[in-house]
Amino acid sequence: VFRDFLTRVHPIKDENGAVTRWFGTNTDVTAQRKAELAVRESERRFREMIDALPAAIYTTDAEGRLTHFNPAAVDFSGRTPELGTDQWCVSWKLYYRDGRPMPHDECPMAIALKEGRIIRGAEAITERPDGTRRWFMPYPTPIRDSQGRIVGGINMLLDITERKQAEEATAHLAAIVASSDDAIISKNLDGIIQSWNKSAEHM
Repeated sequence: VFRDFLTRVHPIKDENGAVTRWFGTNTDVTAQRKAELAVRESERRFREMIDALPAAIYTTDAEGRLTHFNPAAVDFSGRTPELGTDQWCVSWKLYYRDGRPMPHDECPMAIALKEGRIIRGAEAITERPDGTRRWFMPYPTPIRDSQGRIVGGINMLLDITERKQAEEATAHLAAIVASSDDAIISKNLDGIIQSWNKSAEHM
């Protein structure tokens, strides 16, 4: 059976400062070593699981510096982030829903870590280096240790661009119908009227 030891050696000197002998201690660190290996293995499996998911996911340390990101995050952001350098998010540029630029230190992940709270229901826009933009919903969550201290964070970015485009198309069509001088009504498959515009009402 092999065991891990931490060895320390200290010199013993005489009154003239000459080393006369050595004193050594051995500390059994087998349990500690096994625990460290177990943590590393758990982290490895966790990262493999994240990498296999189709959603953009990344993790940070307590200061918001990126510690890991999966391939889907690269596809989503259109760039390869720099671990330990990029902070708060994987995106190149961010915007609020109304189109105003969003500083990285005001993004949902930054707020979640600074205020120590989970954020849900937020929406934002990311711009890739090639200029394309995507709507997304972030799901930032602080990660705490056994004492409750924030040691990092994890965020999932859900691309809702197609949904937003469909909503805009529906709103545009509704505006056309509402302002049309022609009488327009809609019916279901049973022939029951579901909606009508002002012109139909006047008619």
